[in-house]
Amino acid sequence: MHQMQAPLVVLLFAAGLLHGSSQEAVPCYSHASCSDDEFCQSIYNICKHCSNCLYDSDSATGRCPSTRCPGTPAAMEVDSAPPDLRWLSVEPTFVSVLESSPVYVSIFLQVDDDISGYQWAQVKFTTGSQASQIQTFSVGETDLVNGTPNSGFYETVFWFEALDEGGLWQLSSIVLHDRASNSREYTRSDLYEMGPAVNSSILVEASSYVGCKSASFLRCSHDGYCIDVLMGEYNEPAAQCVCLDGYHGDGLVCAPNGQPTSPPSAPPPPPPPPP
Repeated sequence: MHQMQAPLVVLLFAAGLLHGSSQEAVPCYSHASCSDDEFCQSIYNICKHCSNCLYDSDSATGRCPSTRCPGTPAAMEVDSAPPDLRWLSVEPTFVSVLESSPVYVSIFLQVDDDISGYQWAQVKFTTGSQASQIQTFSVGETDLVNGTPNSGFYETVFWFEALDEGGLWQLSSIVLHDRASNSREYTRSDLYEMGPAVNSSILVEASSYVGCKSASFLRCSHDGYCIDVLMGEYNEPAAQCVCLDGYHGDGLVCAPNGQPTSPPSAPPPPPPPPP
């Protein structure tokens, strides 16, 4: 599994910082590279007017420069609450890399952060055997497709290649960050308890798989166990956790039947298309 990284020029253009913007973007690595009333911004490492340094995290040095930008960070309501994950989905939920690769998958997020605004997320997927994993970290401000940083939908793309492990890939954790440096980690248990608001499993048909006997890193729930699901042209075993009889869940998180893991709720609507 791999993630698509947009070139810096594309990101700058998308942010209105290159051709067609009202001012030319000046690259920087310190505040000294900027004009007297500017600072070096953390996201793109470009010079921005001091009025844009609303939080210390906006600065490339981790602190708004008081000498050139007096009065910053701007006096705003104190934000001590982390972002809130409202909805998450991947599409498609089945891919095959046997005949062609790479094969692309989109991940969609709906995140709320009522004061400073959502900034970025760190995402980790693991295979059914938990022998392979990938961390993506560019689900950020530039991936906003609708709404605002206070309540918005985000989309980014990653892909699978021919040498990636086959089987069931699942989102094991996601850490959300806001512009005030607040963060919250959603573990696999937290994500499962969100019920239908999280759809984050991808079944990958590939040329190699890891079965239960070889899955030395696999840790199913105490109320679950590993089974081999036959995959591919040659029915190769692919490790996957399932719950014991009398329990329900995804095998990594299990609960007794009749005991809900979270209050029942209807899934939110899918994200609207980009404007």
